[in-house]
Amino acid sequence: MKPFYKLLIITIVISLFIVEFFAAGLSHQIIFVLTLSAFYIYAKGSLNIRYLLAVFISISLVEMFLFFGLKFIVVGNVARAYSNSLFYLIHLVIDLSLIGVLRNRQVFQLKWYGDKEPKITAKILERSLIDAPMYGLLIIFCFVDTAGLAENVIRNLEHFGFSEEFAKPFWSWDFVFYLYSPVKTVLMCFVVMLFFAAIYIERSKAKRAAPTLVEQR
Repeated sequence: MKPFYKLLIITIVISLFIVEFFAAGLSHQIIFVLTLSAFYIYAKGSLNIRYLLAVFISISLVEMFLFFGLKFIVVGNVARAYSNSLFYLIHLVIDLSLIGVLRNRQVFQLKWYGDKEPKITAKILERSLIDAPMYGLLIIFCFVDTAGLAENVIRNLEHFGFSEEFAKPFWSWDFVFYLYSPVKTVLMCFVVMLFFAAIYIERSKAKRAAPTLVEQR
């Protein structure tokens, strides 16, 4: 079996494990962070990919601790209409932050690494294979967050200044509510597969370039 197909199978298995752990009630976010951390170690030499992995890992950890703390403060003390809106809004802000980091990746990387060797600067200024598809995925993340937030507000209009008579017809609006977590988990699986595919392509390029360098010597 070719290495590409082996990697593809491994990626699919990892993604299925994420979904399975989520369905079992365990934290899919922890599995997501651990998987990306393993990729970070594996992606030696892939400067741009490792940078994005570090960003995703850092923001995911912040998100986990933030929600862990907020659940103790908000849940039970605030109406679910407000707490759910807050959670959706935080998810949206985090995903928009990731889009901002991705769009300005080269600027942030150059500031992070400073004045290094010209080879490193050239690598940073290269367009990464992962930039465009990841940008598209993050837009979908934001769309799902916005849909969840909008539906939650509409379903609880009586908590946002509208009369109960006006709000009652919308109480059954829960389509996004029940699909939100599964859809976000599937999107996280796509992120995992995208990183894995990008790492494989980068490593394949490096292996093909190695014999050429030897011949030139």
